[in-house]
Amino acid sequence: MLQSREFSVCEDELFMSKFNRFSVVSLFSLGFVVTSNLSPVWAYSQTDLDTLLSTNICQSCNLSGANLSNADLSSADLSNADLSSANLINANLSSSILPYADLSNANLSNANLSSSILPYADLSNANLSNANLNYDTLDYADLSSANMSSANMSSANLSLANMSSAIMSNAKLVNANLSNANLSNAIMSTANLYLAKLVNANLSSVNLSSADLSITVAKNVNLLNANLSSANLSSANLSFADLLNANLSGANLSGANLSGASGSNFTLADLTGATAQDTTFKADSFVNAILDKSDFTGSNLSDSNFSGASLTGGTFNNVNLLGATISNAQFSSLSSFSGTLPDGTQIGVPEPFNILGATTGLALFGTASTALKRRKLSK
Repeated sequence: MLQSREFSVCEDELFMSKFNRFSVVSLFSLGFVVTSNLSPVWAYSQTDLDTLLSTNICQSCNLSGANLSNADLSSADLSNADLSSANLINANLSSSILPYADLSNANLSNANLSSSILPYADLSNANLSNANLNYDTLDYADLSSANMSSANMSSANLSLANMSSAIMSNAKLVNANLSNANLSNAIMSTANLYLAKLVNANLSSVNLSSADLSITVAKNVNLLNANLSSANLSSANLSFADLLNANLSGANLSGANLSGASGSNFTLADLTGATAQDTTFKADSFVNAILDKSDFTGSNLSDSNFSGASLTGGTFNNVNLLGATISNAQFSSLSSFSGTLPDGTQIGVPEPFNILGATTGLALFGTASTALKRRKLSK
């Protein structure tokens, strides 16, 4: 009985050995290259490669893993082509046609893709560092986790593209269209987005520290938990933006439109001339911020901290400051005020508001507002 069981085990081992050898041979016959850990990697077709190099046209061809570094493929038609894991370092792909192409994990560092057409292309995990993609059409493209550090994407159309977790530090996106794009968790520190369009884009948890977003149009943008510290947002349109838990410390928001936006951390931020009408900034920090000539008409600023803030020439009409901290803030230099003061006192009609000497906090603020009301009643 024991011999029978041992024989059966030997038969099983022999069968499995033959099966494994058959499986490996079958994988080779199907065009796989099998690595030591049995992870398949597609091999390119030499016929397809020859066709591309001779005709500059290779639609739906298999060029996966091909070495095309320094190749001149300008104006090439590679629609639906498989270029995954291909080596395209320093390649010239300017004005090429690449809709639906698979360039995932490809190395395109220093490549020239200017004016190329890549809608719906898969560039996930691709290396595009220092690449030139200006004027490219990349709408609906997948650029998730791609490395685009120092890449030039000026005037590119990236609307509805997936750029989540991409690396774009020091990238150039001047006048780029990123409307409705997904840039969540992307790293974009020191990137240049001057004049860019970010309408309805998702930039939650993005790192935009020290980035230039001046004169950007970012209406309805999602900046939840974003890092915008020391960023330049001067004259940017951030109306109805979600800035909840965003870090804007040291940011320049002079002349920015924040109407309808949700609040954030504005410690040391420069909001000179900023418009923030009908906006909720409840319990936000404006510590040592510059709010000169800013307009917060209709905004909810309850429980916010204005310690040390400068408000020269600011307009705070119909605002809610209930519970706000104003120690050492320059509320005395507001151009006009109406609404609810930190102690709950109501000021009904906007007019010049002077609280000179109100340096001890809420009590003197309340006293000043009472004096103002009495002055009105005596008229």
